[in-house]
Amino acid sequence: MDHGDLQTLIAYMRWSQARLLELIEDISAEDWARDDGGSFGSLRGTLTHMLGAERIWAARLRGETAAMPAPSEFSCPAALAAAWRRETEALAAWADGLPAGPVTASLRYQDSQGRGWTTPVAMILLHLAQHQSYHRGQAIQSLRRLGRPVRATDFIVFDRQRRAEGAAPPR
Repeated sequence: MDHGDLQTLIAYMRWSQARLLELIEDISAEDWARDDGGSFGSLRGTLTHMLGAERIWAARLRGETAAMPAPSEFSCPAALAAAWRRETEALAAWADGLPAGPVTASLRYQDSQGRGWTTPVAMILLHLAQHQSYHRGQAIQSLRRLGRPVRATDFIVFDRQRRAEGAAPPR
């Protein structure tokens, strides 16, 4: 993977995040915290997990540490949206600072259980994009159960839109 590929992944993460956050802007407090039977208890829980994973991985990439936020930190969708957008902007800024060309660096870190790992940076960002896709599907399902409208967030939809808008296709 090269620098341009990573920037495309992050652009996709931003785009899909924006589409998802638009869907929850006017959700009621009751629906925000409603138990949906999912892995994280509610739509708020799922989105908090997505934000937290991004926060932890981005911190690791910067040589820092971060903790998973609690859903209770986000009493409304706007609070979560603002925090998540800040996280993604910081991740994008970090990636913009990488040198052009192949991304060959690896990261040494400890996981949440204290085990040490070394993982290529490119694989971390690929994992993060995939992790968000997986949980975004869960969030979309929660929204459907609530009778809310949903939008496609598939990578191919993102790529088609970028091409239609005249962006250079990924290499």
